[in-house]
Amino acid sequence: MDINGYIVRPHDSIKDVVEVIIGNKDGIALVVDEKGGLVATITDGDIRRFMLTGADLTAPCSRVMNEKPVVAHEAVSREELIQTIKQHRIRNIPIVNSQGMPVAVINSNDLIGETQSDTVAVVMAGGEGRRLRPLTEQIPKPMLPIGDRPLLEQIIRNLKTAEIDNIYISVNYRADIIEDHFQDGTSLGVKIHYLREEKRLGTAGALSQFPLTPSGPVLVTNGDVVTNVNFSRLLEFHREHRAVMSLAAMDYRLNIPYGVLDLAGHYVLGLDEKPTKHFLCNAGIYVLDPDIITLVPKETYYDMTDLLCDVTRRGLPVAAFPIHEYWVDIGDKSDLKKAQTDCQNGNYKEGADG
Repeated sequence: MDINGYIVRPHDSIKDVVEVIIGNKDGIALVVDEKGGLVATITDGDIRRFMLTGADLTAPCSRVMNEKPVVAHEAVSREELIQTIKQHRIRNIPIVNSQGMPVAVINSNDLIGETQSDTVAVVMAGGEGRRLRPLTEQIPKPMLPIGDRPLLEQIIRNLKTAEIDNIYISVNYRADIIEDHFQDGTSLGVKIHYLREEKRLGTAGALSQFPLTPSGPVLVTNGDVVTNVNFSRLLEFHREHRAVMSLAAMDYRLNIPYGVLDLAGHYVLGLDEKPTKHFLCNAGIYVLDPDIITLVPKETYYDMTDLLCDVTRRGLPVAAFPIHEYWVDIGDKSDLKKAQTDCQNGNYKEGADG
């Protein structure tokens, strides 16, 4: 293992740490002092939680680092490592030498052999794409090309990268084109099933058509989202926070070109000159515990927003997973052009980061 691919310094920016985490498969960065000794760790989840505060990623990584990480010495046995990982419910454990310098990172997936094999994915691909006509008069929106392949194929390949190979595609408009292209998924190394909507069921209604309730989490994504969000990290975040539903959230900042008044009745208390307002918005990617699927009514138009309201009304835990990866929703022709241009220029690269 090249441990240098995990190393950061306390003065490095969080944005720099994100690049390090993307560059290694374990989703962790190791913070070392000037002598190379391990002083802290930063996980992908640490950064996502920091993003929920609305803070800027240019801040120093000392703002998010865990200064009391669980570590193991290089002489520790495999059995002790497994016990430590299970006891502390952690994904990664740094290995240090007698001088306290990191020499390796052990990932629980490698040690215990965990996979996403119990995860089922659903891609909602039944929409008509009316705002993209005439491009969608003959093909459904998810089959529009991004780079050298259809958008829907890129989504499936990203799921495969995250070791999710049991995939359902919800189809309605021009379903024949999607089914003819992907068939049973063998050519892509996955198993594809189809949830056929005889009538439009919204962004969640097709979930009621599962032949059996899944045994593990269900990852649901809209079929018109161009992204390289790391689905594995999303699933880890969902499990770590013990949520029954998790939503990927994209950061949207609105620059107001005027001075905004702070008022108390008709009295002016102050003025905020050209402020930037920060919002986390629904990115159209979700993780659901299998029991939540039973809340979706059969043969009824039902959106994911309806499901979210039903879940929160019951007081069940819902987690927000902020994303820093590339993300574009193909709502109209300008969005499509942007994604195609970004793909050509290398600003968007297929495949989950990290």
